[in-house]
Amino acid sequence: MASKSDTSSRNVIPDWKDFKTCFKSGELSGNSSYQIQLPQYPIMEYLEAWREEKNIAIAGDLISAAIMNGHTHMPEVLTAAKYIVERPEKSTSSLLSVAQTLLQSKEHKDRILSQDKISNQLNNILNGENIYKERVKYFRNLIKKYSFNPIWYAELSRCYINLGLLEKATNAMQIAIHLSPTSRFISRSAARLFLHIGDIDRAHHVLVHNPTLQYDPWLLASEIAVNASRGRSSRFIKMGMSMVFSGNYSPFSFSELASAIGTKELESSRKKGKLFLEKSLISPNDNSLSQADWLMNNDKSLSLNFSNIQKPIFNFESDARYSFFKKEYQSALESSIAWIGIMPFARTPINFAADIAYTYQNNYADAIKILQIGLKANPKELSFMNNLAYAYALNGQTKEADEILIKLLPLVSNERELYICAKATNGLNEYRKGNIEVGRKLYSESVNYAIQVDAINLVHKALLNNIREEIRATHQCSTELLQLLDKLHTGNERETEAMKNEINKMLSSL
Repeated sequence: MASKSDTSSRNVIPDWKDFKTCFKSGELSGNSSYQIQLPQYPIMEYLEAWREEKNIAIAGDLISAAIMNGHTHMPEVLTAAKYIVERPEKSTSSLLSVAQTLLQSKEHKDRILSQDKISNQLNNILNGENIYKERVKYFRNLIKKYSFNPIWYAELSRCYINLGLLEKATNAMQIAIHLSPTSRFISRSAARLFLHIGDIDRAHHVLVHNPTLQYDPWLLASEIAVNASRGRSSRFIKMGMSMVFSGNYSPFSFSELASAIGTKELESSRKKGKLFLEKSLISPNDNSLSQADWLMNNDKSLSLNFSNIQKPIFNFESDARYSFFKKEYQSALESSIAWIGIMPFARTPINFAADIAYTYQNNYADAIKILQIGLKANPKELSFMNNLAYAYALNGQTKEADEILIKLLPLVSNERELYICAKATNGLNEYRKGNIEVGRKLYSESVNYAIQVDAINLVHKALLNNIREEIRATHQCSTELLQLLDKLHTGNERETEAMKNEINKMLSSL
């Protein structure tokens, strides 16, 4: 059965976008509330180029210039976005995602949300390995020419992390930090890298030792969020509160800071926490808006004002969570895949998208692709291995599931929850191979061990999986198991409902 990541907490840790995407988002602009918003690119040059020639590169440049200048509703810009969306095989996943956000008509949305479109997006991301290898060559050549430019080292590090080369990613990032210890982009990227590899103290160190921390709300937001990930409170929270209310910073620049403070303050003062969260929504970026969505979905009594919000450019996580909340699973899956396209190395979007695919849509083929993407950047992630075997078994690819389980089971013998899940996945695979007695035995062992370690939610989840497989294999189920059905609950109401609905549908067809 599928292993779930811990979703009990979310902090406003910085995203790690590539430099170009980060620049487009506005996160590298100045902080001042008095900053004059001048056009970043002369859009007419790109319009003229587009009128003379139609290709993906020019279309990408045009929509980038349109975003920076606030001209995203121009007919020619929308035509360029449509041109990109209709040629996904020629575009990068991030450019495709940006183009899709510009197309607001129902016609385009329906096309984007089609199953073929989702599969194409996944294939593009899966095939991205070759693109990242080419980018490694590109950035290494740039470094030979411009060896003191820290951006190239950070970009190289990001390519390595997406290829699963953690040591090379870390080494490149260390050089970037050494060359530019005051850079917001470098420090936030480095913190996200170190969090990804599980070195939380190092992530905090790089932020707190940036000498501009006390003047930069973006860095301060990251320091507070990283401290929260360590289970600690930041000594800079009061300073951050002053920044938010000083009038010296634009609402966009303090959005993450207000979000990080608000999340922390909710633990002790609901009123104070809500005040800062409302501040974070004046002009949110994708991270602060996603945090507000997550908090609302996990605390039904928390009411935040989302009216009159202008959604950020790269709003994929928030869209995914909101669509999931509304039970619009196809839309949630599409947004999740766009989210993966921005950060292929990140574990959370992989878990989120895969769960939607196999739990709520019975879409096992796409779940397989999603988890393959996750394993490319995280080849030692045992939960991804288990969940991929689970998706393979559900899809009838028992040989592929066996190949994973043979490697996985010895590795999880000391991992309680993963051992329970892997044992149950093995039982599922035996059922799908026609070895019913072996499948029953493995599910029983999984349940008994879960009882021993008091993992009651996993007991219930294994039993629900067992009931489904028993009905599927034998077209019947023991009275003893069926009597348990109404009492079973995995700890996740939505997941439990989906699993029971599938079982009841099978029972009604007997």
